[in-house]
Amino acid sequence: MIIEQESISLIRDTPISIKVYEAFHEQAHFHGECIEILFCVVGQAHIKIAYEEFDLEAGEIILIDAEDVHCVSSETGNLLISFYIKQTAAIFNNENLVNMSFVCHKGEVHPSMELKIDYIHMLLLTMLYSYISPKYSLTEKNSIICDTAKLVMEIIERDFSVFYWMNDPNQFPNDAKERFEHIFTHIYNNVNNPITIKELGKLEHINPNYLSQFLKKTSFLGLRGLRTYIRVYKAELMLLTTNLNASEISYQCGFSDPKYFYKAFKQWYKHTPTDHRKIYRLYMKHAAPNKVYDFSHMEAELMDWILYYQSELQMKLSGIRKAGSA
Repeated sequence: MIIEQESISLIRDTPISIKVYEAFHEQAHFHGECIEILFCVVGQAHIKIAYEEFDLEAGEIILIDAEDVHCVSSETGNLLISFYIKQTAAIFNNENLVNMSFVCHKGEVHPSMELKIDYIHMLLLTMLYSYISPKYSLTEKNSIICDTAKLVMEIIERDFSVFYWMNDPNQFPNDAKERFEHIFTHIYNNVNNPITIKELGKLEHINPNYLSQFLKKTSFLGLRGLRTYIRVYKAELMLLTTNLNASEISYQCGFSDPKYFYKAFKQWYKHTPTDHRKIYRLYMKHAAPNKVYDFSHMEAELMDWILYYQSELQMKLSGIRKAGSA
């Protein structure tokens, strides 16, 4: 049993899709070119992403990367809204977005970043309101959705890069994130090639020795550590979405020795490749479809929830501003 990419139908002329549903024990899946921002409106949702697990409470959001295999379950019932954003959409004008990873959940980021998560939350509510409100024409809806999506992705790309999650930005120059993302993308797209510091230095137009020191300061502790992480990351997706054995996957992801792949995989994913695949396949045996709601049957209820959460967030944000000016 292999895990498949979930098909996403975008709102016409936008890079966005929105789904309202209740999750019980959904099929594990991934989205390919779309990140997902999951908003728990009512109840609770338990989310499994790779080897990590999160409990999402009512009013919270979490971002899921495009190639992260994940699944949502709940024992108590819930109402969830998923916002899907196509990273490769031309309106975002950033070719590196497709391979970038982000961390955007209050339990995972520094407390100083929680205000920005609340702002993203407000923007998502604006997007949802414009989509279901009868006061806007189709052209107006699409314009608001696209403009809001650009703001959301701008904040996510600027402030919630995995680079900042793994490293202290105060230890690096201002261009460090962009440089890291260029290098990450190059390695990701050439995972089978023996990339060298000299090659990357030429790519970034900087001294290879300086670049080597830069990478050693990151949590990957150098080029080898970064390359290993990227290879393991790609291997995990192949492990769950194909029937190839672990040795074949290790070679296809650039490892010269399956034993080293097993060791590196366990370091990052806390299980051996074989056990990781077994865990997901066991979960899939008990999976059940989500209950997806039609927007036309939920308009009044969703409007009430939008107004409720907008009020909550506005009170919180205004309280922070007042405290800051006191």
